[in-house]
Amino acid sequence: MFQLIPYDKQIKLMARTYKLKMDASRQSMEMLNLPNNYFFIMHRILLLMCLHGVLESLYIFTCHYCTLAIKLPTLWHNHRFLILPPELTRQLRCGFGFLHINAWLGLTYAALAFAPALMIPWLIYYYGFLGLHLLKLSIKVLGKSMQGEGIQTSIKLMGLSLKIAFVILCKRNYEAILKSMAI
Repeated sequence: MFQLIPYDKQIKLMARTYKLKMDASRQSMEMLNLPNNYFFIMHRILLLMCLHGVLESLYIFTCHYCTLAIKLPTLWHNHRFLILPPELTRQLRCGFGFLHINAWLGLTYAALAFAPALMIPWLIYYYGFLGLHLLKLSIKVLGKSMQGEGIQTSIKLMGLSLKIAFVILCKRNYEAILKSMAI
């Protein structure tokens, strides 16, 4: 069963699991001023970001799964020329929604377990996600069909880039703390 454990005990358990010196964990816990330490603030922000990501992706997945009327990908903005059949489109959207939920749950587990190596699958998934968004943007720009979507698209891409940058920063911070506690 899942239990919330105080940070000092989590760090001691983490030191024991990674076979680190217990003196290092005791010294680091004595030197840390818990309320003012940026590591714990970043950890809490990462957990809140994970919670938001899980809830948002769960909402999107249930919308795609439960709703039969879906937004269809069309050719030339004409609804007579469908690229994919509606059933296949719905199944693809549900599949990608399920992958999205799993990516966020994996990042949540990595944040709770203080495991920077477990953040790599989320980063790979989101790098691919960002690449697809950039590809979609470049196709729209080359086709000159951006008509009023420029600001909304740029805000979405900036938000995606900032999420990736924050997770990379947290991953490096976790690695630095684990390295400082190593033998």
